[in-house]
Amino acid sequence: MLNVTRISSDPSKHEEDLASLASQAAVALDNLVLGRGGDVAAVKRLALLVCGSLETDQAIDLTTAVAVHHALIEMSGVTSSKTVDDLRTNAMEFIERLSRIAKNESLEPAEIKNLRDVCVALSRSATALAGPLYDRPTHQFRS
Repeated sequence: MLNVTRISSDPSKHEEDLASLASQAAVALDNLVLGRGGDVAAVKRLALLVCGSLETDQAIDLTTAVAVHHALIEMSGVTSSKTVDDLRTNAMEFIERLSRIAKNESLEPAEIKNLRDVCVALSRSATALAGPLYDRPTHQFRS
């Protein structure tokens, strides 16, 4: 399962971090929209990570599920998830769209922009759920 409770300060560990991976995927999608092309490996890794976190035969990673739920609200054409099964269905649609890009299938620029916006929202949501980067010790006289 993915651990998003703490964002790593070690740059080599950012690939495992949901927030950073979603951000990298958003940059790759933005480059596609701008016609720059480039590497879409982050898009594929994000699709695999979200799919693995929400598999039906395992207990789901709740932090990832909440982050994905908040991000999918940004995606056009998706109804709000009221159950875990709804969330999985909506997430699989998101994953399918990301997988099409990873396979170099052409999509409409508006659809790529929408996916980019979802990736940005996913990065923001995962960052918010992760908590502070550095824990400050509380002062001895404060409760």
